Amino acid sequence: MTLDEMATLRARLDALESESAIRKLKADYMEGCDRHIGLGMADLFAPDGVWEGIGRFAGEFGATVGREAIGRQFAGDDKRLPLNAHFLTNEQIWVDGDRAKAKWMFLQPSVHAQHGAIWIAGRYEDDFTRIDGKWFIQHLRCGDIFVTTYKEGWAGFPCIDISWTPST
Repeated sequence: MTLDEMATLRARLDALESESAIRKLKADYMEGCDRHIGLGMADLFAPDGVWEGIGRFAGEFGATVGREAIGRQFAGDDKRLPLNAHFLTNEQIWVDGDRAKAKWMFLQPSVHAQHGAIWIAGRYEDDFTRIDGKWFIQHLRCGDIFVTTYKEGWAGFPCIDISWTPST
């Protein structure tokens, strides 16, 4: 095997290992949301990381910058949403050295403190960074497709977000 072939093989292996690490990082984030880990979730973000609500979530959540602020944002979330169960799908991950981008769709049955059983469906569009060999969330963007009560359901809700375009 030539040096160029070895370098190519190493790069491919690094991309696969990075995708796996990012997948685990996202799973840890989702588990943190579901188990109300709060301040402990801050460690999943880069020191200058950003959690941002987009689309209809922009007005409700805005953008939170920095590990400590993100941790505080999730602390006490069990009061507003005492039950969450996130289901992720449609994963796409692109690794470029020490940077990566990813997209997921999610379905989140939850219990809301004021509205009871609710459904939330949305998308994550995230940037990741590798610092000293470890992957962190650099910029998490969370937008909804719909939020509705269990009783009302999503029939008739404007579920299609025309701003989204698939990757090529």
